[in-house]
Amino acid sequence: MKNSQLNKIILLITIVLLLPGAYAIDDRPAPSYEQQRYYPNCSIFSNPMSNMGMGMFNMMSGMPFFGGGVRRMGSMMASQMLNNPQMAHDMVFCAIRDPQMVGIMMKMLRSSNGLLNQITSLIYRSPTLAEGLIDLALIYRGVAPFLFARLNPSLYHALSYAMSKSPSLTKKMMRLLDQHAEYVLHSGTPFWNIFFYLGHEDSFNDGSEISNERFLQAVFSDIDSAAHFVKIINNRVDKSVRSQLLNFVLLGQRPAEFVYNLHHPKQAYLFNYAMIKGMASSVIDLYDHDDMPNRNSENPANALLGELMIEMVDLDSDADVMQLSNYGKIFISALTHAQESGDEEGTALYELMNMIIPLEIFEDQLPTRDENTPLPRNLTTLPLF
Repeated sequence: MKNSQLNKIILLITIVLLLPGAYAIDDRPAPSYEQQRYYPNCSIFSNPMSNMGMGMFNMMSGMPFFGGGVRRMGSMMASQMLNNPQMAHDMVFCAIRDPQMVGIMMKMLRSSNGLLNQITSLIYRSPTLAEGLIDLALIYRGVAPFLFARLNPSLYHALSYAMSKSPSLTKKMMRLLDQHAEYVLHSGTPFWNIFFYLGHEDSFNDGSEISNERFLQAVFSDIDSAAHFVKIINNRVDKSVRSQLLNFVLLGQRPAEFVYNLHHPKQAYLFNYAMIKGMASSVIDLYDHDDMPNRNSENPANALLGELMIEMVDLDSDADVMQLSNYGKIFISALTHAQESGDEEGTALYELMNMIIPLEIFEDQLPTRDENTPLPRNLTTLPLF
């Protein structure tokens, strides 16, 4: 039998297995308003006929003779569905309630790298799709390891963009990162390599710079996500990894394993600006002025600033004047530069911190800034690519 004839037979089998439920009647009770808001109408996927077809697809896709062809044809059908953003949204969110459908999706994704690329492109158009994808990763074992193993710069860029649009997605990303910290946050993983990639020293957008800035600003814009991120850094990784992460986001220093372009001092300012802009959104309105920054405070804003102060100040110094740590020197320098440049968020956070402790006492400790020092940039106005 010729390959073309075999492919036609397999395609026919795939259609017969997967499509009958599209025309079946869903007689289950109507979903609640909340379900309708969050989930689409799933009758095309979730009914007895579709369930039977998906079960047969799962069985036949594992057969030695037909399996590979069935999976390929299934991937081709999924690719066509992903050409329709609404259908893609429905497919992902309906799968949240259907383990069998998740199994089929994972087989198709593993069979075709192009499907994940299509999903990545759709996330830019519909950031809510990212939330459905992360929901799947939180609920179903196997989805998260797949996503972290297949993570690439484009998907990370898309997810960080979606995080900037959705605090609820950012919260879920922190939960996912927490659950898989041992696998994700160490040398050699796709996330590690992408996160630390900065391209050339004199360029601010030829690596993961913008993705990282969006990630940091999104995290620190939500007080719960910021607290969770700090918890991950403090409690879910070893001291070496913790030091490498802080050196990177606060000082622009890449781990020695990357060999070249290890120090990006200018990019350090942009990372700090992203955190400053985020904290201006999350901390200022919640901060309790009758209390001090304290990592053990019941007020989350005071607790976050308390964590920050611990990193900013050199606690081992015997000097009469409070001494900043290396982290503190760059952070306060970036905060001061943002305030002097008229940046709205930077000015707001500067004024709050200046009320807590007069920042001018640190002036002699700050690194020199000049016309080449980057200014804060508005991430919402930057092109996506």
